[in-house]
Amino acid sequence: MNSIEKMETHKSPPKNSSQESSSRAGNTPTTKSTGGTGRSTQDSPLSDANNNDDENSVVQLKSSEGGVYVCKLVGARMSHVIRTMMSNIDINKDHEIVLGNDAVTNESLQKIIEWVEHHWDDPEPDPDFETEADRRSEELSHWDKQFIDVQDLGLLYDITIAANYLDIKGLVEVCGKHICGKIKGKSCEEVREILNITNDFTQEEVDAIHEENRWIYS
Repeated sequence: MNSIEKMETHKSPPKNSSQESSSRAGNTPTTKSTGGTGRSTQDSPLSDANNNDDENSVVQLKSSEGGVYVCKLVGARMSHVIRTMMSNIDINKDHEIVLGNDAVTNESLQKIIEWVEHHWDDPEPDPDFETEADRRSEELSHWDKQFIDVQDLGLLYDITIAANYLDIKGLVEVCGKHICGKIKGKSCEEVREILNITNDFTQEEVDAIHEENRWIYS
């Protein structure tokens, strides 16, 4: 089980009584028109993210809580899920892209929009494994450190899960690095507390594991 799946299984307590505390389920984004005469797709070319018109074009993203937020088209295209959907249908500023995953809350969606609008012109990740490995070992930029340094761990996990759901690789990596930094050097008990993971081992099972792996603790 990878770290993303663990966080989906062990979510932080909801931030308010209206939020579900159960695991986050993913839903395919959908769109609906809100009417009006918005720009045609010729004014918002989807095939060329570097076109000047793209920088001035926007789309509307709707969270799982019903909030609708404007995002620059060039930023929204950083999501491979949204980009694929936009390549298959006509999108203009009067369309709402509905993001049904529970982790895409009003708060997490606003943070995601902030991130993609800042990073929209980042180069695509290098497919070469060694090059990517070197890049992943680099420290976060000052901007990213400030962006991801949220005190509410529930929000941090929502951003991580939502970014993974939307397939925004750069943001998933930023969240992963930040979480790794939080748990580095911590004991099992401290990691469980940070990640809100319930210890489902009995004391007898814990003792048996310690006995089988005594050499580790000696």
